[in-house]
Amino acid sequence: MKKTVLCIGLAALLSPLSAVAQPLMYDCDINKRDPRVDWVPAKLAVIFDGQGKVSVVDHIILTFFQKPMAASVVQRNGKLRVRWEVKNAKDNLNQRVPNFSYTAVITKSTGAVKVSANPTNTPQNWTGRGTCSVRKDGKLPKVLR
Repeated sequence: MKKTVLCIGLAALLSPLSAVAQPLMYDCDINKRDPRVDWVPAKLAVIFDGQGKVSVVDHIILTFFQKPMAASVVQRNGKLRVRWEVKNAKDNLNQRVPNFSYTAVITKSTGAVKVSANPTNTPQNWTGRGTCSVRKDGKLPKVLR
């Protein structure tokens, strides 16, 4: 009996991690955002490599790092919470922004996404909303290549 309970418990703990076991990408269009604030991307890709690694790419990441960057993900209640940080960016006045924390919450059943951008130690917080589609071909959208 204890072995059965333990196995069920382990399966419950591991299932969120294995739910995205195949390579896939969430291709997100953030169309409800303040167009005057460029810190919330219009296009975002969340890439699951099928081996447990997650990366993100948008125009901000490409501007400062030229390639996708690592992200962390937690799956709970049918939602993916993806987090990443952009460090040592510069704003349009060429002033250094030491750290930006990003969070994207994707509702798997509908594809709805909410993205928030928070610069560290400041009161600003910008958000955007949109939709994501799942792609299994592994090709980044042209605007993110």
